[in-house]
Amino acid sequence: LCSVAVLVSDLETPNPEDKEYSVMVPGVYNAMYYTEDFLEKSEERLGNCPVKSNTGIDAKINQDSTCNEAISEFDVHCHIGWTEEGEYVIYNVKKDAEQDLLKSLS
Repeated sequence: LCSVAVLVSDLETPNPEDKEYSVMVPGVYNAMYYTEDFLEKSEERLGNCPVKSNTGIDAKINQDSTCNEAISEFDVHCHIGWTEEGEYVIYNVKKDAEQDLLKSLS
């Protein structure tokens, strides 16, 4: 996973007033914008990504041109890898006031 695309859809809309958001819809964002709510099962962190290295999420620096087009405030682009069954990351997303619904595509 090197980026997360969030688009308008017909899914039930979350309450945007409940949380702090770092991703606005629409957009394609660096995968490293995940929140502190995640499940990482492995004890050892794999990969060489310096972004959020204290979280334990396995991630590697990525030079892929498509991934590098993602919106990012980080100095490097990384992708999340080495995932095990049941592991996950969560993104807080805020829709534009004009939009009624959201859908996440990854």
